[in-house]
Amino acid sequence: MFKKVWDIPTRLFHWLLVLLIAAAYVTAEFELGDLDMTYHMYVGYSILAFVIYRILWGILGSSSARFSDFIKSPKAVFSYIKSMYSSQPQKYLGHNPAGGLMVLALLTLILMQAIFGLFTTDDILVDGPLVHIASSSFVSFASSWHHTIFDILLIFIGI
Repeated sequence: MFKKVWDIPTRLFHWLLVLLIAAAYVTAEFELGDLDMTYHMYVGYSILAFVIYRILWGILGSSSARFSDFIKSPKAVFSYIKSMYSSQPQKYLGHNPAGGLMVLALLTLILMQAIFGLFTTDDILVDGPLVHIASSSFVSFASSWHHTIFDILLIFIGI
């Protein structure tokens, strides 16, 4: 019989985040009408809220959802990777040490993407809600990285 490793809140977070990231892409890349960037911004707010929730759930949630359950030291990550090429690879229920590192990388990239989006402008019609409190050089930096991080995120998702 299969043992369920992750709790319902963690599973819902994961699949809703997948849908939200897809929605963010679609609303940014395809012409959906006059409100497409409005939808994009609402999706971004939702992503930011979900990532903040997951960080809190990773600290306070069920045992398998806690970061302390699957985030391991660099030594453990290298040991796990080394074991993959041996006759006795290490086995884990849930995320292995390399998978835990990827969880951190993905959450960090998604959080950075959402935060930079708050400071992004297209210099034509749409400004992020925090553009007015930032310097123009930071807004330019955030706008550039908001686009770049998405490409990096796609690579990490593919891995």
